[in-house]
Amino acid sequence: MKAWKKSWNFDIPSIDNQHVLLLKAINALEEFLGENRIRLDINKLVRALNKYAKIHFSHEESLMKQVKFQQLEQHQNEHEEFIEKLIIFESQITQDDVATGVYEGFMDYLNEWFVYHLLGSDRKYVDLFKEHQIQ
Repeated sequence: MKAWKKSWNFDIPSIDNQHVLLLKAINALEEFLGENRIRLDINKLVRALNKYAKIHFSHEESLMKQVKFQQLEQHQNEHEEFIEKLIIFESQITQDDVATGVYEGFMDYLNEWFVYHLLGSDRKYVDLFKEHQIQ
């Protein structure tokens, strides 16, 4: 599980708060997987993560449109890929013979994606948001 680092803050409260909650959702899923919970519980967490990610992505993208962020399309593609991965994982965990490696691989993906996206892709809009006084 990943702990939130102060260096990850953008000093844009609406975005920082949502990033913290997104990380908490990823951590909750990892904790459930580590406890070998039943698939129904895991499935609920994956759906909740999917729902929250869509809320966050929509918020972030609407702000990007507002400030005319030039890399919006690329950013949207990363968001869509993330949602697609969640949908694929959700379909895999409904199968009776799902392997432990599927869980581990998915958590590796989530953790790597979160850090890469936050520190790479999201960091690119910070100055523009601050310039437009986005909170």
